[in-house]
Amino acid sequence: MILPDVNVLVYAARDDAPECARYRAWLEAVLASPACVAPALSQRLAGVLAEVCRRAGATADRVPDAYLAAMALDLDAELVTADRGFACYEGLRWRHPLDAAAGA
Repeated sequence: MILPDVNVLVYAARDDAPECARYRAWLEAVLASPACVAPALSQRLAGVLAEVCRRAGATADRVPDAYLAAMALDLDAELVTADRGFACYEGLRWRHPLDAAAGA
């Protein structure tokens, strides 16, 4: 399962964004997949978020990213993001959608 970060959605939607066409093509391929579903969040998410914030020292403006990381960890999903700052979240599987090895 993959979980796209909002920056991927914004870059795909804005014609003036750098590499918009590549982001849009990636997103369209993902959305066209029969495996594309909206996941249900678990009752554990709040605890996972607290642990992610504690381990990464996430406070204030880093909490929204920690929330995405916690969702991906809780769902055992791979986070797809253009923000390489997600490397600080221990155990998180993530990738940039436009990296050479990245597919839809």
